[in-house]
Amino acid sequence: MIFLKKFLSAAVSALLIASVLGGCGDKKHNSRSKTDSSEKVTETSAEAMTEPITEDQTTTQQPPIRDLAPAKGSYVYDNANLLSAEDISSLNNYCEWLYENRLLNTAVVTVDDLGGASPAEYAEKSYIDIYSGRGSGMLLLINNDTNNDYLYKKGSCTSYISESAETLAFSLATREIVNGNYQSAALSILMLGEACPSYVFDNAGIFTPEQLSELEAFCKDSEMNVSILATSNGTGSSNEEICKSYHDRRYSSEKGFMIMVDTASSTLAVVPSDELPPAAMAILTDANKPAAEKDYISVIKTVINAMK
Repeated sequence: MIFLKKFLSAAVSALLIASVLGGCGDKKHNSRSKTDSSEKVTETSAEAMTEPITEDQTTTQQPPIRDLAPAKGSYVYDNANLLSAEDISSLNNYCEWLYENRLLNTAVVTVDDLGGASPAEYAEKSYIDIYSGRGSGMLLLINNDTNNDYLYKKGSCTSYISESAETLAFSLATREIVNGNYQSAALSILMLGEACPSYVFDNAGIFTPEQLSELEAFCKDSEMNVSILATSNGTGSSNEEICKSYHDRRYSSEKGFMIMVDTASSTLAVVPSDELPPAAMAILTDANKPAAEKDYISVIKTVINAMK
């Protein structure tokens, strides 16, 4: 996770970006003037931009345009009053896209007073307050107290968002922040979430990178819409209830299957948009027997093939 300085003016910013990218953990805070962001910035195109910002892209690249459905939830907490109502709506729409299509618990928090906490501590506490610390996700803290912004990452975000990509995204965002374009800056950082998987959501960390790639490709090439969730159910809800909540979140606008692996009980649950075929039910029942060997990848593939 990377700290980033915010600068007093665009001229100063251009001179200092190189030193910021080299690391700023022990450097003095640089102050900047607060400006209102009233300029409209277009939303990120997740369909046109399926990969995160990489080192070979220029720092002047802007997110492509994409139409996003109006968000039903709230993901932006503008405690510092840096964003217009239009900005908040735009960021909410994109955060909800990540929430549904990447199953990432996503939030943007702005603050004027950290209350003595470090940016990392404040961001982590905010994530816990908003999402009870659960799941995979990221929280962007725009910090007007010490002027060090921070990206808190959890779960798959820690594996799929590289430090180099994060550094480059922050360098792009810095220019926007200097000009008061907080919405555009936030989008530059939130786009990093698109590097996370679209079909396999390993919140329990049970799959190797090779297995994740294998399952992601298998689901992508499947004849049906199917996703996989790995988690450890320590709640009072049943596996079926949890699986359904993720199914409804991932497939809010289309039909699909959600397969959930619960590492706490070593069992699987499946929630379909349509009725599960008898062959798939038989495989699932056999896999959930106490004596069954838990080769999750083989079982998942067998269940998916039986659902065709």
